[in-house]
Amino acid sequence: FPFFAQPVVAGLDADGRGRAYAFDSVGSFSEGAAVAAGAASQLLLPVLDELAPRRHPGHGPAVPRFADAASAKAAALAAFRAAARRDVTVGDAVDLALVTCDGVVRERCSLREGEDAVA
Repeated sequence: FPFFAQPVVAGLDADGRGRAYAFDSVGSFSEGAAVAAGAASQLLLPVLDELAPRRHPGHGPAVPRFADAASAKAAALAAFRAAARRDVTVGDAVDLALVTCDGVVRERCSLREGEDAVA
């Protein structure tokens, strides 16, 4: 295979709890409060850990809790931009998709500082 995709999917389950999954090219997956995949995952996770607001549900571990999709997107882009400055294999853009009951909104966001989304 010349190219590999390692998608990360996050959202809310039926009980309103946040879930995040990372998949690899052969179908294996991992689940966690914050997940990352690919060559720069070791660079992404510490930034996500720092940017994700946390709450402690009862006696369980702290889990990320964003106010809305825009704040989650901002944290994800900040993590990818930090990783892109340190690892050339991250690339120049990241594709994001927001899936709601109204449909899917796709966006390709530049990882270079000062650049806006690229179609």
